[in-house]
Amino acid sequence: MEKPLKFIGTVAKGEPLLLADYLALKTSQSKAMLKRALTQGCCQIKRKNYKGLKRVRRAKFDLFAGDRVEFNYDPNLVPADTSGCHVLYEEQSFGIWFKPAGVLSQGTKWGDEGSIIRHIEKTKPHVHLIHRLDFETSGVMVFSYTDKSAEKLSRLWQGKSVQKVYLAEVLGDVEGDEGQIELDIEGKYSKTYWKVLERCDGFTRVEASLATGRRHQIRIHFNEFGHPIIGDPKYGKNNKNREGLRLQAYRLAYDCPMSKKRVDIKVPDDLKLF
Repeated sequence: MEKPLKFIGTVAKGEPLLLADYLALKTSQSKAMLKRALTQGCCQIKRKNYKGLKRVRRAKFDLFAGDRVEFNYDPNLVPADTSGCHVLYEEQSFGIWFKPAGVLSQGTKWGDEGSIIRHIEKTKPHVHLIHRLDFETSGVMVFSYTDKSAEKLSRLWQGKSVQKVYLAEVLGDVEGDEGQIELDIEGKYSKTYWKVLERCDGFTRVEASLATGRRHQIRIHFNEFGHPIIGDPKYGKNNKNREGLRLQAYRLAYDCPMSKKRVDIKVPDDLKLF
């Protein structure tokens, strides 16, 4: 395996002001290799007038003295196949997409070629991520196509009016037909409603609805409940599964702040977890 390449530096006066030239000087790598790496989104620039880091792919991108350049490239990483990502519902200012399991919601410092947001960016000029799904989780996601809709949808997501419904297979026989789990996650209150859909041999199929939106909420809640999700690589014991994590963001419903219409989208039957 080849060794990953990491570089962080601030452009000084007198140094090359084309990105490929600057990286070639600092990393001693060929420009051909650097150009290939850049197409995978592994370089980010921090500039005074930028809000956060800007991902840059062009070898001839103009630098300025004072720019902070972060380059992280791992030639051993193979970007995920994003061909299974497709739109389920779309209006001019936003779209609801299906993300398969094994695809990133957005890029990391190592690049974004295997993410759903990069997949969408190749056909849409302006894309904002409104919320995330875990790498292992499939299901519906919302992306905005304008700054205005991003602001409105992000504000909506921060409230409690978005209905988020998941399907999951959890280890063991869950006692009762429905209930709720309340548990602090990293010091923040969180709540999940659940109901049993089917009892199977060794596991239970459930529907779970989020009353709050904490990171890994459903996975943590069911693990603490004594019924970890089947195939979860992070939480639970004796719940391994060759098919991967049995969790899907099945349905999203909300009142659209742009069109004022009710949006209610489910995963199509041919992509439904069960």
